[in-house]
Amino acid sequence: MGVAETLLRIKDTLAPHISDESSIIVGLFHDVGKVGMPGKPYYVPEVKDGIATGKYSINQELVSMGLALRSLYLVSQYVPLNDEEAQAIAYHDGMYVPEGRSVSHRKEPLLLLLHWADMWTAKMIEEKKLNIKSQV
Repeated sequence: MGVAETLLRIKDTLAPHISDESSIIVGLFHDVGKVGMPGKPYYVPEVKDGIATGKYSINQELVSMGLALRSLYLVSQYVPLNDEEAQAIAYHDGMYVPEGRSVSHRKEPLLLLLHWADMWTAKMIEEKKLNIKSQV
C-alpha cells in the first residue's frame, strides 16, 4: 500500500499524464513475487534441531526466478497489463538487463516512478517507522 500511495503522490507532481489506475496496479503488485508460487511460499521458517529459529530463508523448492519477474508472471495471469506496466513491474528493482541488453536509456516514466516510489517508501517511510519502534 505504501508504494502505491507514494507513487500516486510523486506521479501527481512529475507525470500527471500517467493514469492513477496504472500507478495503483504497479504500486500494489510490483513485489507480489515475494509470496512465492501457489503451494510454495517464497520465505520458509528456518528450523534448527527441530526448533523454529524465528528466522526465515528463501524456499529452495521454488523454481529460480527473480522477484520482479515472478511478480510479473503472477500478476499477468490475473490482471491485463499494458507494455509500460509490465516493464515497470519487471525492472523496478534496478535490474535493467532484459535479454542481456540494458534498458537504462529506454525506461518509461512509469518504471522510473515505481522505482523511486519503492526506494522512497522503503528508505524514508518504512525504515523511519522501524527506527521509531525500536527506540520505544
